[in-house]
Amino acid sequence: MTAFVAVRARAQQNSISLVVAGSAGSTYDLYGRTLARHIRRHLPGDPNIIVRNMHGAGGNIAAEFMYAQAPVDGSMFFLLPSGSLIDPLFSPSRFKYDPNKFEYVGTMNQDTRVCLTAGRSPVKTFADARAQAVIMAGTQAGSTTVDYPNFLNALAGTKFKLVQGYRGSGDVMLAIERGEADGMCTLLSTVASLRPRWLGSSEANVFVQIAINPHPSVVTYKIPSIFDFVAADMKPVIELIATQQVFGAAVVLPAGTPNADVTMFRTAYMATMNDPSFIEDAAKVKLDINPLDGAGVADVVRKMYTAPPDLVERMAKALKPGL
Repeated sequence: MTAFVAVRARAQQNSISLVVAGSAGSTYDLYGRTLARHIRRHLPGDPNIIVRNMHGAGGNIAAEFMYAQAPVDGSMFFLLPSGSLIDPLFSPSRFKYDPNKFEYVGTMNQDTRVCLTAGRSPVKTFADARAQAVIMAGTQAGSTTVDYPNFLNALAGTKFKLVQGYRGSGDVMLAIERGEADGMCTLLSTVASLRPRWLGSSEANVFVQIAINPHPSVVTYKIPSIFDFVAADMKPVIELIATQQVFGAAVVLPAGTPNADVTMFRTAYMATMNDPSFIEDAAKVKLDINPLDGAGVADVVRKMYTAPPDLVERMAKALKPGL
């Protein structure tokens, strides 16, 4: 029996688990459940996809579970946020996994990150954020909601005061609406899916975007780039930070997964990304789909982990001031 025939036979018999490193109702959860509904048609045997949520520590809990405990027989795959794939770059001894050893299926989106405040806030522009303090709500270290306010304070002179510990992006948005915080930094796709009315309206001030290849809608909403505000010597560090956004919603298999399984998932994944039914379903829940294949994601991860050490150190100090 060939390896692919063995994979096909197993897929026809078993369910497959998709572990989403995000809380129920979060943007990552929406990405995961939308993918699960459609990728099954492109896998041999149309297996049942069971979605499990494993949130915490910016995706590091799920990544460590995948590295140490997940089966490597193609019966479990993961949806990870970019922070979990970059954290070991800064302090490899603190994390019990190596992203270079993971098998990458692809990414569903290449992110643009934004920072915003509620419409009521006196901080309405990036210049305002440099001139006066503003309370920004966040989840946990490793997430955009925490790491990006930190790096903007360190590299761009903002005066964000971070209040963290919220369960997920939805809870952060509720905190802003309740007046517990003034704003947040997050994915543009998160705002588009969870609070689309905040874009292009007086309900929110979306005053900066961070991206290498920003989403076209930043022009529509007139969101200025961080590179318009920082000195030349800061740009290489911010560019390295923004590189992680290329794998904004990474679909990953455990290290040691057989090549036949990796090929099967990569083929099914890209077929799903081009499936009109999937695209229509994603649009209904306002998910931004801008995919990159597994080989492309693996290449970006390798480049990050071979960046000059001094650049990595500057990046680490900006994102993780406690390191």
